[in-house]
Amino acid sequence: MEQLRRGNDLKLVESQKNIMLPRRLKQLVLVSFRIFLVVLFVVTMTSVQALLKLKLISLYLIASSTKLMLPMSLNVS
Repeated sequence: MEQLRRGNDLKLVESQKNIMLPRRLKQLVLVSFRIFLVVLFVVTMTSVQALLKLKLISLYLIASSTKLMLPMSLNVS
């Protein structure tokens, strides 16, 4: 009788472990997906910021070169 009860208890514990494993796996997948999204967002924002800086630098260079060229064109005409 005692062995039968222990066997049933072991089966119950194993079934609870089987129920808990998918939950933990699901939580792990959700957490890793959230981490992936955060990393993707940070990388995207960093890339956008770098591209905007390059665009500002190129606009500054274009503006400074046109300022330099403007007096020359006025002198020619």
